[in-house]
Amino acid sequence: MARAGDFDTFYHSTRTSLLHQTYAVTGSVERAASAVETAYARAWSQWSKVRHLTDSVGWVRNEAWRMACSQLPIRNRMSRRRHRMYDASDHQPRVHELEAIRSLTDAERRVVVLYHLVRLPIDQIAREIGISVTSASALLTNGEAQWSNPDTPIPQALSWLADDLDGVSLMRSPSVRRGGERRRRQQTFVGVAASVAMLVGGGMLISYDDPEEVEVASASHDAPDEEEPASALTSRTAFLTDYELRDLTPAVGRWDVKGTVRSGVSGRPYTFCQERRVADARSEFALARRFETPNGAKASAIHVLEESATTARAAAAFDRMESWFGQCEEQGVQLLRTIRVSGLADEARVFTLRKVGRKDTFATVTMARSGPVNTALFARSKGSAEMLPLRALQRTATALRRICVATDGICPTRPLLHDEAPMPPKEYPGFLAAIDLPRVTHVNAPWVGTDPKRKAPNPVATPCERAKFPNSRRPRTRVFVVARRSADGAVFPTAKRMPQSFGLSETVATFPTARRAESFVGAARERASTCADREAGATVQDAREISEGRLRGVTWRFQFELSEDKTVFYRVGLVRDDNKVALVSMSPSPRYDVGPYDFHALLVRAGQRLYLLD
Repeated sequence: MARAGDFDTFYHSTRTSLLHQTYAVTGSVERAASAVETAYARAWSQWSKVRHLTDSVGWVRNEAWRMACSQLPIRNRMSRRRHRMYDASDHQPRVHELEAIRSLTDAERRVVVLYHLVRLPIDQIAREIGISVTSASALLTNGEAQWSNPDTPIPQALSWLADDLDGVSLMRSPSVRRGGERRRRQQTFVGVAASVAMLVGGGMLISYDDPEEVEVASASHDAPDEEEPASALTSRTAFLTDYELRDLTPAVGRWDVKGTVRSGVSGRPYTFCQERRVADARSEFALARRFETPNGAKASAIHVLEESATTARAAAAFDRMESWFGQCEEQGVQLLRTIRVSGLADEARVFTLRKVGRKDTFATVTMARSGPVNTALFARSKGSAEMLPLRALQRTATALRRICVATDGICPTRPLLHDEAPMPPKEYPGFLAAIDLPRVTHVNAPWVGTDPKRKAPNPVATPCERAKFPNSRRPRTRVFVVARRSADGAVFPTAKRMPQSFGLSETVATFPTARRAESFVGAARERASTCADREAGATVQDAREISEGRLRGVTWRFQFELSEDKTVFYRVGLVRDDNKVALVSMSPSPRYDVGPYDFHALLVRAGQRLYLLD
């Protein structure tokens, strides 16, 4: 059980400095004091977990700053009593210092205060705000440059603001704890009321009049004036804000909230590959907030929160979401990266994908589970570059810090990203799938593949490497071509003009031992190196070694001059994992190609699939 003495010590030792810091950010004594008191009350309502966080002060500061900088009113009983005790007319604020801090943007102000007043290192500032170290450094530099009172050093000016707080008394710790206990009781009340409403029907409704605030309203009872809904999913504080989504993509700095809605099984999915809006069809609550960018920028984001009845059901829902994106079979979608994240929540993944079109659409899907709650951020952009996974992950961490304590899940500490092999495909394990294949230049049509077949001799081999797969078991070949028509019969105009010879083939085989597989790859490499001497008109280009983890191999570009006016070339690669080998061959043209980097990445993906061979 949480001890009141521990909280009281924490409160008395940190409240004065935290009030000073919050005032420096807001410039309003009343708003800063109300926000700080409310933040400590929230900390006490969840003290059994907050006390064990790596940075408990940072958690309270984040809560206080978020409420203080919000445009919404802070409902607090003590603020009304303090208003009678503290008369602003008796105090002359430090006008020059306040003008200087107000000349900065919100983001610059936070970084400047954390650096010069709180004295945090820049890497810790980046983690607390949820941005990269580079962005934090840039904000600090800009803030220092824009400081409008150059005669007074920034640290000294910020410290002088403490003079404005003389005579401000925050509530006593027992009063703070009572506020936290009222909040905890209201959590129980909200949960029971929601259950009763679902049983009797029509007793509870969710109002979305203000896209910044999701409230629970009772048909027959008004919520207490001083408290907010406390459920992790019904409180507006659980969602990301437009301010927190800033700089999610380098091309867009500002985002606008377009609405917050209740999610259900029906309705159009939020992004491609998603099979339905909710992963748990019987979820307790499922809400989504939509963001868009102004000025016609081609980017959008949706933040989803979904609470299951039990942790086991939430874990199953998380697995289902993983399969939607990691095993996507939607035409024209390429899986770029699969990232496992440790130190963020009970489990977390990031997928980056691309959907081919007239303008490719890039999606970064960040999903995490904290106890019985799953949260996901679906971010999409149209253009030439994907959204950075780290930026999306930082925003997800911000949301998780608000719900992890209430859900008894793991809270973000120091998240680490681990690139992983993709999830097994739903069919033909061990082979490449359409989701693995790169975009072809000048073509916006999907790849389609045939069933694997045994063919002798190996049709994928070229005269250079002569990889015929002798002494191997069950060599099988799968062929991929670019679709000329969609499933409903519509013609892909860009694919219609491609040469009939264009395609990609993969042969996979298992050798009796790893030594034999290694010898096979080594012999093919040696034959390729002497191809120009053996074959008239042959040229070997772009030889690149593959060495990633257990994978070893090589890729080449072979060019053959058939006549004075006709030249053909192939991209060929071999990759080995233990005793399993894949040979990938492609017959591009000068106009229709995938590029050496993409082909090299394709061979790595082929190697990552090999362990699934039976």
